[in-house]
Amino acid sequence: MSEATRRLRAVDWPAWVRTEPLLSELADASTTGGVELALVGGAVRDLLLGRPSRDFDFILAGDAAEAWLATWAAGRGARPLAFDRRGVRERRVALPGRDLDFVLVPPGGIENDLQRRDFTLNALAVRLPSGVLLDPTGGQADLAAGRLRRAGPGAFADDPLRALRAARLLAEGIATQVEDETLAALRGAAAGLSLTSGERVRGELDQMAATGAWAASLRRLHDWGCLAVIAPECAALAGVTQNAWHHLDVWEHTLGTLTALDRPELLSAQLETGADGGAAPPEGEDLLVLRYAALFHDLGKPATWSRDEGDGAIHFHGHERVSAQLGARIGRRWRFSTRRQHRIAALVRAHLRLGQLGDEPTSAALRRLVHDLGPDLELSVLLTLADTDATRGREFAARQESVRRAGTRLLELVARLGAQLTDPVPLLGGREVMALTGLPPGPALGALLRALLRLQVEGSVTKRAEAEAAALRLAARSGGEGSRDPIDD
Repeated sequence: MSEATRRLRAVDWPAWVRTEPLLSELADASTTGGVELALVGGAVRDLLLGRPSRDFDFILAGDAAEAWLATWAAGRGARPLAFDRRGVRERRVALPGRDLDFVLVPPGGIENDLQRRDFTLNALAVRLPSGVLLDPTGGQADLAAGRLRRAGPGAFADDPLRALRAARLLAEGIATQVEDETLAALRGAAAGLSLTSGERVRGELDQMAATGAWAASLRRLHDWGCLAVIAPECAALAGVTQNAWHHLDVWEHTLGTLTALDRPELLSAQLETGADGGAAPPEGEDLLVLRYAALFHDLGKPATWSRDEGDGAIHFHGHERVSAQLGARIGRRWRFSTRRQHRIAALVRAHLRLGQLGDEPTSAALRRLVHDLGPDLELSVLLTLADTDATRGREFAARQESVRRAGTRLLELVARLGAQLTDPVPLLGGREVMALTGLPPGPALGALLRALLRLQVEGSVTKRAEAEAAALRLAARSGGEGSRDPIDD
């Protein structure tokens, strides 16, 4: 591994503590009450790297640490919340706009606590109020070298989630390499991730997915044996061969799609609409939804793989539906919110539709797609562009251009009609349709109302009189009170 070093920022720690009002307040308060206090971890590390940091984590030592913290928090109108786990006493004080985390340790236990941390570059602390820098594990040297090294031999056995944290620190550029012994220990502890809570797994993955190195992070997790534990459905994609439209197996194709989405602004730049200068790349939760949808979009291919007996062509019929189901299973395991799961599933189910529109899609087909995807239409377009970019194979350039043109037309349609398609107001309500057709409440009425709305979205019904005529026609075709769905006609 490379031993190239980077220059760390020279920090006057006592002066810096005094420039931070909250730290200065805590430092002064810690001089009474028989406690020792140190700022630890990310804030110290990031300041040495010249990076901004809003995370303040502390080690609080002393027999009276719990009482002292409760008194200080009460003065701020708060109270400490306990998060004890694996023998570690953790307390969180929620202040407006910032959470403070404290680890409570016995008197004189600050340096011992540093040596039980995950990596040496996180085992750095600044004593308060003195501003003395503590580095018992050689973290500064590792930070300068961009090297991840475990702080102690039991680092991964104590908490297997640290394997994911290693990938996250690499993705964020805090480190650039993993020391050999640390990597071996990490691989050996990967199986322990099966006992780690989904919430904690999601926390690390969300931070990775927010970086521009999501594809590289997933490759590392696969190579390290972590992905097979937290998402065996994803690991199973490796080695699954594809058809002539592709040049890679399913796993490498998925990574190719994710690589394209590491720079979503480059994809957005392909969608110049002329109306607003182009599509804005997604951010925040939208970006996470898009990147998880890309990870999940072909999960169903191993289960739907088949080979034509005639020409030997490989097919994946219905894989988008199976992919959405498997993605939902992973989302539940990782404790995604219900809304996030629904958005991801909709994108996965629809990831072929834009490419299937052809070179000259009808206005009705474009309108239907806008309506079905609603506010996530642009994410769907970006997913399809990235998916196409990672296929290469037969007629690649033509397919890529076709998708780009169709995506641009969709965004122009949204800019022109907007809520008329994404959230249309029905021309006829349920009571009006019942009075007009004689249908009672039930499945047949619901199906007819959906069919009417679909006609309205497609633009073939634009006036109330047209909607009434269509309602009568659809009711007659469905057989009155029968269960047949007129949409299927």
